[in-house]
Amino acid sequence: MKSYSPKEVIKILKRHNWILDRIKGDYYILKKENEKTIVAIPIGKKNIKIGTLKI
Repeated sequence: MKSYSPKEVIKILKRHNWILDRIKGDYYILKKENEKTIVAIPIGKKNIKIGTLKI
């Protein structure tokens, strides 16, 4: 199964107009500019599996 590093996921989200809101502990919190939706990306050594990323 395909997986992505946390840095790759953040790059992909930034290309789709998500912005870094804050960093809390081991998580990068991203949000869309005019929406309340947020996404928390865990920053660690493990890759994030593609099934986790599907909405």
